[in-house]
Amino acid sequence: MLRQAVVLVPDRGSARPTIAGVPLVKRAIIVLARAGYERIVVAGDDLTADPEFAALATTITYVPTAVEAQAHLDGPLVLVRADRVFDVGLARAAREVTFDRDRVTVPSTAGASTAGARTDMVAGPPALLDAGADAEALVSDGRATWIAAGEALWHTAGTPDALRAAETALFRSLGKRTDGPVSRMLNRHVSTFVTRRLVNTNVTPNQMTVVANLIGALGVILVFQATWATLALGALLVQLQSILDGCDGEIARLKFKSSKIGEWLDNVLDDQVNVGYGIALGFAAAAMTGSAWWRWVGIGAGAAFTIHNLIFYAQLAFVHRSGNPFNFRWWFEKPGVDVTAMLAKDTIFTRLGGALRSLIRRDVFLFAFMGLAFAGLPQVAALWYALIAASQLGLMLVHVANGGPPTPAA
Repeated sequence: MLRQAVVLVPDRGSARPTIAGVPLVKRAIIVLARAGYERIVVAGDDLTADPEFAALATTITYVPTAVEAQAHLDGPLVLVRADRVFDVGLARAAREVTFDRDRVTVPSTAGASTAGARTDMVAGPPALLDAGADAEALVSDGRATWIAAGEALWHTAGTPDALRAAETALFRSLGKRTDGPVSRMLNRHVSTFVTRRLVNTNVTPNQMTVVANLIGALGVILVFQATWATLALGALLVQLQSILDGCDGEIARLKFKSSKIGEWLDNVLDDQVNVGYGIALGFAAAAMTGSAWWRWVGIGAGAAFTIHNLIFYAQLAFVHRSGNPFNFRWWFEKPGVDVTAMLAKDTIFTRLGGALRSLIRRDVFLFAFMGLAFAGLPQVAALWYALIAASQLGLMLVHVANGGPPTPAA
């Protein structure tokens, strides 16, 4: 696999434009570093080292011209212009290109191609950096290859109009394949709208996490008051928390501000709002129906979710060594194939499984609970929550009985 890349800055002014709060050159460097490039040479700019680069596991060198970059390289490279916006997936695909006696070999999984739709990112020999070098000629004689975009993010950003279009594409890429139906149709659209207005400010992902969960906590307190008005307003605030909960991750991904503390903070605070909300629904149902046993439904569900969460945290901390809930793997999940991938197969069983899974997704049940609150039916929401809690606790106990995840996360 290729180990080095050159970021070509066309002119001094191209280093100044930013996209989603991050300078274009800085974005290119960080994306390449996260894709695993051990050496990155920035050619054509006199940027000083950014303090954030110290945490990157790569060597970064600045030279005035592309020709001078050759002195810092020891073989084939990936060449990319600084005024391009691309993601880690594309940078990793470029790394898979190999060379044998200066002849290029493109693995079928690399996303690289010498024909068809392609980017202007190119993998080839150091001759790419020679003054007047013709990349097309090197590609034609088999010594280099253009990298195809495929499904990856790729956009030019060399002009103001292109920069705006690239930013729009970048925000559209924030959706996750694990997003539930309500997230895809509603929550993600609103959260990215908010994130667009925050990403150029000093608001941090952790600050956004705290603000969103304070809103959710206020909603839980209002639900405990058990009147129609407080129930409806409280459920609305918890739904708002669910929407704003996406902003912290979006800001973190756009500005490369992800942290282990942030992962745990987001995960744990969200869960506390969930537990409190379920208990509050039970108390509201008891007060509004006159049946005291609904309190025990809420308390029991909250206790079940708490036990589930504690086991979940232990697995994340000691097995996966991460606070990111998406790193968790059930005992039946094969390495590299999670539940989402398993349910992507088009069979009657996966369609049924997908429908049942939707009912326990946080985005779905919080939105449904809001509708039930406005309808004055907290008891239905409390029962729904209790069924989710019981099923999740039961699944977690079976998971533990089967020895937990098949292999530790890498």
